[in-house]
Amino acid sequence: MTELKITSKSSLYKKLKSIGLSQGLINKTLPNWWANDVLKTNAGILEFCLLVRSRLGLEVDIGESGDISFMPKANNIEFKKRANVEFDKLAASSYLAQGISCAFSNILKSNEIPSPDIKILWHEIQKLEELNLNTVVQLFWKHGLPIIFIDKLVSGFTKPAGMVIKNGDNYCILLGHGQKSPGAQLFVLLHEFGHILSGHLDNKDIVADVSMNELSGTLLAEYDVQEIEADDISLSLLRRGHDIQGFFSKIPSRPSPARLAAIAMQFGKPLGISVSHLALSYGKETNDWVVAYSALKFIERKAEAQEIIKQEFSSFINTMYVRPDDLSFLNVIQGIED
Repeated sequence: MTELKITSKSSLYKKLKSIGLSQGLINKTLPNWWANDVLKTNAGILEFCLLVRSRLGLEVDIGESGDISFMPKANNIEFKKRANVEFDKLAASSYLAQGISCAFSNILKSNEIPSPDIKILWHEIQKLEELNLNTVVQLFWKHGLPIIFIDKLVSGFTKPAGMVIKNGDNYCILLGHGQKSPGAQLFVLLHEFGHILSGHLDNKDIVADVSMNELSGTLLAEYDVQEIEADDISLSLLRRGHDIQGFFSKIPSRPSPARLAAIAMQFGKPLGISVSHLALSYGKETNDWVVAYSALKFIERKAEAQEIIKQEFSSFINTMYVRPDDLSFLNVIQGIED
């Protein structure tokens, strides 16, 4: 009997490229122990297909003749994007998000961590004595809502500013905005939480924000009702429900970054308002983003959002049982050295 010969290595990568996945990105997400030499055998190709299915959320079909097809899962995905970002450039991030969601779902189930109660979490955020990226990320992990940062994996890979993935009753939030400011990332994080709280994922699996209007980007649909709702929740939490017009009235014309930072601290700290957010609000109000982001250097010193998110991930994941392959995958996504 003649042995069935499955498709070649070059054919595999060509088919994956046709749905938006480069060979560089695929190789980046494969385990450290993987070697493409095994693709010379049927067993190796089957192993490759299983890895691609689990790590990139793809459906894999092997025909009777040995031909292999890769297809995106029939998930309901909504992208909030800028006019100059093409949908096909966003495909890879959506596949990756599904793989990340599956990995976290395995981790949460293995450690018997219950699904988060979003309403309770919303109230807990409001009770935080100090509202910053550290305290909010810690709280989310404590309630079974994983937060991770997507690293720049390969050239040409388009990252969303923020993304929420729903898997059953569980959620995962991915952050990819390039800003190192913890205050800027906190706005994105709470905006994504706003999508969950507002029920925007009731009939969707993924909501991805490719840009953030509040951080100077412009969405294609500037009057998207869901974006306004998510913004309102984020702003309400950051401002503790206070009106900040009094803050704007204290700012002189063309303030220096140091002066803006000082006014933001004087106004925000007594009210428990995020001081970083006040500086960013000045940027949004005046379009003077240079001064706003320069002021953050005085407020946040040398703190880097990406490092905060990675450290909190490591702190919580080290207390759980995690399969080595899942841990390696999640570390690679965030640029964490194994």
